[in-house]
Amino acid sequence: YLLRAASAGFFSRYRREFVDRIVEFMRLRVFRSGELMFKERSPAHNLGILIHGKLDVIINFKTIGIMEASGQCFGESALLFDGANRTSTIRCTEGQEALVCLLKREDFHRVLEEFPEEKSRLEDHVRLTLTQLTLLDCFRTCDPMFLRLLSSKCTLLHLRWGETGCSPDMEEEAECMFLLNSGMVVVTQQGDNVVRKLRKGEGIGFEAGLGTKTGPPGYTMVG
Repeated sequence: YLLRAASAGFFSRYRREFVDRIVEFMRLRVFRSGELMFKERSPAHNLGILIHGKLDVIINFKTIGIMEASGQCFGESALLFDGANRTSTIRCTEGQEALVCLLKREDFHRVLEEFPEEKSRLEDHVRLTLTQLTLLDCFRTCDPMFLRLLSSKCTLLHLRWGETGCSPDMEEEAECMFLLNSGMVVVTQQGDNVVRKLRKGEGIGFEAGLGTKTGPPGYTMVG
């Protein structure tokens, strides 16, 4: 049953042999009525798979949904990102008991070392997920299906401190739309002394992204 549950959701993209090995490291735990499983903003170390029961999803002390589908995965950020924090609190619904399968981040990555091709697949998954989260931060009112399609057309750009991402002097075909996933970049408008600082969820070059502006960017963006 664990193998069937693990083969769905998050692990559906991976080979059966890899999932078989992962299952060996999974552990079952029973959560009682009202018991906290994950706490919002706390360090993320485990992925969970709901086997039976109901779980409340809470953000900023407000319940935004209930999970009750057997095999549903949650807490994937623990496996995908270094230093990830929980984006929501997960609590066993009052009057219920929940049977949950937990997988530690270190166990997942230990198995990854045995399957290099799956490690490459995870890296692709990380890039896609980061892109989807960035788009969601900037375009909250857009259809999620549209954002998933759009994320497949995006490219991740990692800027080190002081590295230039774009400028009017660079030989680029055209300006792009840039959305910031993490950290901070400094943007200097051409012919202007005003400096903008972009942080997570902010962006620049929206006109270029919409196709209403062509040509090189009129600004310099530095990490």
